[in-house]
Amino acid sequence: MKISNYSSYKSFFKINSNYRDIKNNFNFAFCANLRSNYDSYLRSALAESYDNRIEYEFNSFINRAGKVDFGEFCDISSRNPQILKMAQEQLNLKEEGIKCTPKTVANAALILKQFLDNKYGDNYRLISVGTSPACIAEVMSALGVDVVFAPISSLSNYIDDDLNESICSNLVNKPNVLKLLKYLDKKGVNPNDDKMNILIDYCSSGMSLILMRHLLLEINSISWKNLHDYSITQLLASALRYAGRSSAALNKEDLYNIAYDMQYNNMEKICNVPHFHVNNNYRADGYIISLGKDDSELFDEFESFSQPLARMFLLCAINEAAKSKKIRKNPD
Repeated sequence: MKISNYSSYKSFFKINSNYRDIKNNFNFAFCANLRSNYDSYLRSALAESYDNRIEYEFNSFINRAGKVDFGEFCDISSRNPQILKMAQEQLNLKEEGIKCTPKTVANAALILKQFLDNKYGDNYRLISVGTSPACIAEVMSALGVDVVFAPISSLSNYIDDDLNESICSNLVNKPNVLKLLKYLDKKGVNPNDDKMNILIDYCSSGMSLILMRHLLLEINSISWKNLHDYSITQLLASALRYAGRSSAALNKEDLYNIAYDMQYNNMEKICNVPHFHVNNNYRADGYIISLGKDDSELFDEFESFSQPLARMFLLCAINEAAKSKKIRKNPD
């Protein structure tokens, strides 16, 4: 383009200047919009990444082997409380027919721990028989109680009201019973340890506790002075009477729900203790089989057993128990 005079030059540069301003403004607006979209995308991507990481860590937690201990709870509550929140949100107990809540189990564990601590001091070991008392015992273990879990099922199916030596001898000859007793010996339930051993189980007839007591006395050579046995519902009733006013943490409905879930085998759904049948050739879903396994492999399987629902429930129950001022913040 040819420009003939000064005014034309001036007009030309003014037009081009306006064009440059418009262009710059457009570029700025375009870049600002692009940055805004990028920031929005980045925030969305980061949020999605965070949600994916939380979901991954939550799934890793519920599918992890073994029981939930106090250290694991402390790590989650301080480092990643979203896992606890997800467990609380996804815990659908009504769908499973379970009446007990994590708070009910936590209060039961606290009251039992207080009672046994006052009765036996620090020198006792709780032996939880089967799956019925295991959920409460797991919380007690997380709170620092020395707990051994005896994963045996169907003991009372092999005895009757006339308990005699021949019946006990017949049971002792069953390989799975011998393996269980060997496992308990490995966990310290033997005459070389002077701790008071407290057997607990849910009892309808009480025969399973009688038999376990007999087996430990006769086979593991535990001194009768170092062995007491209780129905967990009776022990809880005694603990509540001892607790007095503080027993308000558990009401009649709570006690009914605990007994109901034990009687109708709901507690097995919210504990990380397996079924281990008296007969070594018994096969059913949820039962550990001993055939073809050496003791070490079998015992590892006892301790690594876990269930997603149970791990969620126990995390929530330990959280409820940790709110109490009656426990140490970091039990051994």
